[in-house]
Order: sequence, then structure tokens, then C-alpha cells
Amino acid sequence: MMRHLESEAAGLAGRRVVELGAGTGLAGIGLALCGAHVALTDLPEHLALLRINAQLNHADSVLVAPLAWGDDLTAFRAAGGDAFCDGGTDLVLVSDCIYNLSYAPALLQALRQLRGAAVLFAFSERNRDGEERFMDSVRQYYAVRELPPQPQQPPNMHLQYWTPLPAS
Repeated sequence: MMRHLESEAAGLAGRRVVELGAGTGLAGIGLALCGAHVALTDLPEHLALLRINAQLNHADSVLVAPLAWGDDLTAFRAAGGDAFCDGGTDLVLVSDCIYNLSYAPALLQALRQLRGAAVLFAFSERNRDGEERFMDSVRQYYAVRELPPQPQQPPNMHLQYWTPLPAS
């Protein structure tokens, strides 16, 4: 994902980007340093690490906010995420967040709540049947395009760009 973002960073300057399940926040912090308006989201117990990483990397403009998949956006909005809601997000980053497929429906719900945003989705293939069922659900709402492999990308790693389908 980082190699792809590196090639696209200039085009994302000034855009609003949300990283779901940000973990360390690497992708979002990198885009913030290139001029994107970024919200790093994760469960509340992971936010301290995200704040420290943003601070250590001088990404002072990054919003760090809670966003629990499956919940509404109330906590995210209260933490300053209002500008990213109601169609205000241009791109959502999701990296390696379906290793436990029991969370996949809640992840899809969170993505749909960030209305109209494209998604850059990276995952390692672990459970082909389960991942295909998840992708069948995704294709109800998004056009999915597999991106070409990056140099040194493991063969079981996928990088996809999802474009929201028109509302029916």
C-alpha cells in the first residue's frame, strides 16, 4: 500500500483521507506529511500510540479519533471528525483489516457510513472462501479494481481500489 500511496501522494494533497483500523498510522501519517487532511481511526485503546506516532513524525494536523466499526459515527464526530462525515471524505485507507472475518460486516458498515468515499484496500489472503464472500458483499456497494502488484509484494497480498456505485 505504501508504494502505491507514494506514487499517488501529490494527487492527494488537500484531500480528506480516513484510515480505518490505523494501527500505527503509517499510511495516514505519510499522506498527512504530503498535504492530505487525515483522520487516523481505531479503537479507543489504540489511540495513544497513534497520537505518539503522529507527534514523533511531526504530523501535527492529523486528527486521531475513535471509530469502532459497527457503531455510529457519534464518537468520531465528537472527537473532531465531523468534516470527514456526510460525504466529506475523499479516500478511506484499509490495510490488513480482514484477518478476522467476523469483523468484516462491521467494517463494511463503517465504510458505507463514510458516504461516497473511494477505498484503497490492502489485505493478505488467508481464507479465500471467506474473503470471497466478503468481496461479494463489497461488490453490492463498490466497483472493485485489483491494482497491479508492487515490486517485492508477496503473492498472497492484494491491493484494490474501490469506487462507490451510484445509489439505487
